Amino acid sequence: MIAPVDYCANALLLAARDIHHNFTPNKDTIPVYNYASDNTPTYGQMLDNYLEALGPFQKFLYHHLMGLRTANPDNYWRGYQVMRWQASALDQLRILRGHKPVLQKLVDNVYTAITNYKYIPLKDWQLETANVNRLQQGLSQEEADIFYSDLRSIDWDSYQRKFLPAFKKYALQEKFEGL
Repeated sequence: MIAPVDYCANALLLAARDIHHNFTPNKDTIPVYNYASDNTPTYGQMLDNYLEALGPFQKFLYHHLMGLRTANPDNYWRGYQVMRWQASALDQLRILRGHKPVLQKLVDNVYTAITNYKYIPLKDWQLETANVNRLQQGLSQEEADIFYSDLRSIDWDSYQRKFLPAFKKYALQEKFEGL
């Protein structure tokens, strides 16, 4: 699950405050604060929202270069090799047009990320969120306005459609000019 960093920071501050006031080191159990919500979108819904934020040509590239979905590792490896070949060919066209080659590196980075993190989106996670819910319910209105952390208040469709362009611009510092 992806959550806004300011929400995470606020939830962390609330948890630290709760530990300071309610936790004694000689107890047998350590409190756990799972920061999650039951209204967050599924992995497929997140992907659909991110794709909505792409331009027409980027959507075309995704569907034809990156849109492989299979559970068979051999088919996935062959598909990845085809995607690399296609990205390499398109990078050659980019070079001819005077742009930097970025597509093959992008395909490799996506493949590495998917390979490293595939367990996370494929598993159905059931998290106990009672401690975080208790913290949020115990806030006064003024505290809730300052330490906003309720994930149920987020319009996830809008958030995810804005996330990808902002991530590309600020985190990756890429503009993908010429795509």
